[in-house]
Amino acid sequence: MNCEKYCQSAATILAKAKSLLEKLNPVVILAARLWVAKIFWDSAVLKLPSGFLWVGQGNWQSTIYLFEYEHPVPLLSAPIAAFLGTAVEFLGAISLALGLGARFFAVALLFMTGVIEFTYQSHSDHIVWALFLMLVLTQGAGRFSLDHILKIRCPGCDTQIIGYKRKSAKS
Repeated sequence: MNCEKYCQSAATILAKAKSLLEKLNPVVILAARLWVAKIFWDSAVLKLPSGFLWVGQGNWQSTIYLFEYEHPVPLLSAPIAAFLGTAVEFLGAISLALGLGARFFAVALLFMTGVIEFTYQSHSDHIVWALFLMLVLTQGAGRFSLDHILKIRCPGCDTQIIGYKRKSAKS
């Protein structure tokens, strides 16, 4: 009889804990998105020419130099690698911060993180970036995102491209 009472109490506590964790899920996803967005945003604006789109703080020739001598990307010329890398960082950071097309850019930034890790510099921070990006990839952008707003406001739209599968009326 005591065992049943303890088991019932434990089940109640676990149910409350699960409920609390489910309520925290959107906050955790938002924090992960913003954390990774800041990392890639800071990197991108340092590569963009000073004043570019009012945010650039770098020198494009220095960026190309870095991609040519400091961290060359296999199979790509320095100017192309610099352009693609900077564009993915810049657009990916904006996408993650807003939560718009976050899964698409999570894949792109995961790929970029892998390239950085395996061709340029191995660092434990890259594991954290990858974990946060995998969270976005597997869970979506979360409740606090433009993806979620579009899902709610546009019920007739095909929102699968932004990470939500529409349930058909038959299911």
